[in-house]
Amino acid sequence: MKEENNNVLRDLNDSQKALLTLEQGRKDDRLLLDTLRTELSDKDSALIKESYAVMKTLFELINQTRGALAQLFCKLEDAASIRRKEYDHVLHERDILGSSLIRRNDELALMYEKLRSSRAHNAGYNARLDDMRILKIKVRDLQRQLAISQGGQAGTDDL
Repeated sequence: MKEENNNVLRDLNDSQKALLTLEQGRKDDRLLLDTLRTELSDKDSALIKESYAVMKTLFELINQTRGALAQLFCKLEDAASIRRKEYDHVLHERDILGSSLIRRNDELALMYEKLRSSRAHNAGYNARLDDMRILKIKVRDLQRQLAISQGGQAGTDDL
């Protein structure tokens, strides 16, 4: 029995040592787990901070790009507005020149009509002048014949 007691005590002692070893292993595991949790938490925090910094930088870049695009859009709108004004001005000038051209064409047509009328009157006038010349020639011829015939009678009266 003593041997049995010794065996039991030895087993108890071995069991207590094993239990102590297991508890020590458990403590070590807890410590390791806590260390790993702390490292994981630190790494998560660092990752969150880094992703926050990246997102912040990205948002700043987006805002800068948005601002640049807004400025570019305003410049393009201003340029388009200037082009529209120039286009409207050119159209207005074209309309004025078109109206002026139509007016001048009307005046030119009126002048040509007056010229045709004047030429027709001139042709009639020239025809009348020709008729007057012919009549003057006939009158002179008749006066000459009259003078000849009166001159011939004057000579016969003297006889």
